[in-house]
Amino acid sequence: MDTSYFLPLFGFLIGFLIVSIGGGGGAFYVGILTALYNVSPAVAASVSLATMIPSTIIGGYSHYRAGNVHVKLAMTMLIFGAAGTVVSSFFAHSFPITYYQIAFAIFMIHMGIKTTKSYMRRRSNFQLALKDVNSRSAIYVAGGYGIAAGLISGLLGASGGGALTTGLIVMGCEAFAVAGTSVVAIMGIVVTGVIVHSSLGNVDWRLAGLLAAGSVPGSLLGPMLLRRIEQKKFEAIIIPFVIVTSFLMGGAILYRVIIK
Repeated sequence: MDTSYFLPLFGFLIGFLIVSIGGGGGAFYVGILTALYNVSPAVAASVSLATMIPSTIIGGYSHYRAGNVHVKLAMTMLIFGAAGTVVSSFFAHSFPITYYQIAFAIFMIHMGIKTTKSYMRRRSNFQLALKDVNSRSAIYVAGGYGIAAGLISGLLGASGGGALTTGLIVMGCEAFAVAGTSVVAIMGIVVTGVIVHSSLGNVDWRLAGLLAAGSVPGSLLGPMLLRRIEQKKFEAIIIPFVIVTSFLMGGAILYRVIIK
């Protein structure tokens, strides 16, 4: 039985997730393709990035129209993220993949710790944090997290959305702005990543098309539902989700490396 026709369903769910929370879906794409369809990691990574292009374009535009995008932060993360993707792609095959996995796992756990600390501070000082979002120091921080996302994309084939959402939370962005701003930044990173992977011949456009057939409707539905949710209720969901995901992904990768 050809199970590839379940891919649009997976694409719908992950596309909805990416646009709704601002990232984290790329790892699910790679996991599904490698675990369920025996696709090589290199091809799975490139398909993941290609699938996210239409959903991030649609989701980014929807978030922008809804006023959920900090344009300056998004453009900073996009530019530095794209640059990080290009630079890191040249070194992707220079070291054993285990090194990258360990570094990524440590980085994810570190982000989980930082997000937890930031969340605890925000609960009593939320408005003060918001005032710092457009400062020069915030732009520098955004560039740093953009580079981190680009390195993750170039070396591991993920979108780097986890780094972007963590950075925006740490900087004090409100929950809807975390989702909207990171989706716009991810768009530039994944486009750059696909160009690099296409030059290497790693993209399976059939698989990408099947996933995108579901991710596009999912990306349209996400912003529509967000408009019906209160800001504080959504924040109570997205920040704990980012924290838990960071620790789980970091721990899972370390566990896989250790048991090998």
